[in-house]
Amino acid sequence: MLKPLEITDERIDFETIKSVGCGGEYLTHPKTFKHCRTEFYVPDLLQRNDYSTWTKNGSPDFTFWLTKIISRRGNHRNRVDF
Repeated sequence: MLKPLEITDERIDFETIKSVGCGGEYLTHPKTFKHCRTEFYVPDLLQRNDYSTWTKNGSPDFTFWLTKIISRRGNHRNRVDF
């Protein structure tokens, strides 16, 4: 079960970002490794099915999933979800 991302100063870790610098490589930094197995974010539009499952499910495209998400959120124009 995925849980919401915890947004804290420790998680954002500006000091590490500054130390890596512009053009630096953050993925192999020890602080990234500390969180890489515990923090997950899967966007609503991401489908993790293989090709055969996708075709078996009717080959739904981006607009299908976007329509489903908008319908699920109630289609409120002024609503902002964080």
